[in-house]
Amino acid sequence: MSVMKSKTFTARPCRATYIIFAVIGSIPVLVGVFAMLSTTSRIWKDVVTLTLLPVALLVWVHFHQIEIANDVLSYKSLFGGSRSVPLRAIRNAELKFGMDAPFGPFYRLIVHGTEETTPRPIVVNIKLFAKDDVNRLFDALGTKLNGKRRFSVFDPK
Repeated sequence: MSVMKSKTFTARPCRATYIIFAVIGSIPVLVGVFAMLSTTSRIWKDVVTLTLLPVALLVWVHFHQIEIANDVLSYKSLFGGSRSVPLRAIRNAELKFGMDAPFGPFYRLIVHGTEETTPRPIVVNIKLFAKDDVNRLFDALGTKLNGKRRFSVFDPK
C-alpha cells in the first residue's frame, strides 16, 4: 500500500551532488591550465575543450528527476529518458550496490512493475538525491520495498 495517496512529490539532485560533480569535472581543467601556463606551447584549445567536461557533468546531473503524482512513479534521466509506473502496478523494488552491468549506477533502486505496465525494470540512480527525498520515495513504495533502507555499502547500526 502506498503511503502517499494523491500527493505530489518531486525530487531533484541535491546541492551536494552538483558541487561534487563540479569539483570532479574541474580537476582536468585545472591541470590543463597549469600545464598551459608552465610550458611554452599553447594548448589553449585543449583547455577550452576540457572546460566542457564539468558543464557536461552538471547537465547530466540536472536531467535526473523522481516524481510521484496521481499515484504514478516517474523517473527521468538524460540518457534513459522518462519511465513511469503506477504505484499499484509495482510488484516489488530492491536496493542494489555494485556493478552488475557494464553501465548503470553503483547504488540503485530497481523497481519491477507488472509485465503489462513495465516490461523492463526502472533503475533509479539513488545516490544523486538527498536522503530526505530518498526516504520519501521509500515511504511511497511501502511494503513493496524489499530489504532494509540502506544509504551506504556499510550497514549502519
